[in-house]
Amino acid sequence: RFIYDILTCGFLISNTRLPLWFNFKNRKGQCYIQTWHSSLRLKMIEGDANLGEDYEKVAQSDASKTSIMVSGCRFSSDIYKRAFWYSGPILEVGTPRLDFLLNQSESEKYAIFDKVGLESEVHYVLYAPTFRKGGALDAYNINYKLLVNVLVEKYGGKWKILCRLHPNLIGKVSFNNVDKECIDVTNYNDIQELLIISDILITDFSSCMFDVAFMRKPCILYASDYLQYIKNERNLYFDIQTLPFSLTTTNDELVTAVNTFDMNLYANKVENFLSAIGTYETGKACEKIYGYLKERLR
Repeated sequence: RFIYDILTCGFLISNTRLPLWFNFKNRKGQCYIQTWHSSLRLKMIEGDANLGEDYEKVAQSDASKTSIMVSGCRFSSDIYKRAFWYSGPILEVGTPRLDFLLNQSESEKYAIFDKVGLESEVHYVLYAPTFRKGGALDAYNINYKLLVNVLVEKYGGKWKILCRLHPNLIGKVSFNNVDKECIDVTNYNDIQELLIISDILITDFSSCMFDVAFMRKPCILYASDYLQYIKNERNLYFDIQTLPFSLTTTNDELVTAVNTFDMNLYANKVENFLSAIGTYETGKACEKIYGYLKERLR
């Protein structure tokens, strides 16, 4: 039934490549919309990265059937034109998944606290690092207790760390002996909800840093293996040290970054960055895509 629906629907929307075994071929009048799965990314993707012949075969097949791509910024549009084996139209209206982050009311936020099972009067830092090749774990060495202490000192109130590791690391990292200030939310399935209830994000090379920038929330980068990662992992689109986020490689540097964080300075850096990439994010991407679909039906 799944394959039948894909082959016979009027509109097909995907945020990743359709595998060859779907045997998808566009019917006359059928519209395949590709949204991709991030508004902006740090690590190079598709034709800009060496992902192997097998993947490229799937990607090129998918691109040849795509009716339109959705873009969240001018920078992404340029990547789609250059590296996606795609020469069709691009709908530059923003990213649907970001609408959820940009349109949350206070009541919806408190409902998420209840859903996750967290106290709404506590301030939360979301620690959401990406994975490393080979599953190396040495980089995940934040001193949670030290971090909480400096946050309480600077901002007051009660603070806790929500730790959401990459799904590839489920079962490989134990939280049995970590400080009580750290709550393991790795198995929680929706990082967007965790971003909404968190006051600060700490990540390393994950594209969730850009989601937080669009939300105008504070983000600090912690990558104790920064030099090794740059050398051994995928190439990056940005020099990470030119991004709006402070880069730290030790716990002492992380403490300093928290202590010296200036929201006004950070906000200016974020606005300059979003202007440089040519953002289209207004929180109305879904509405605009819906308008496009209605036009297609006329």
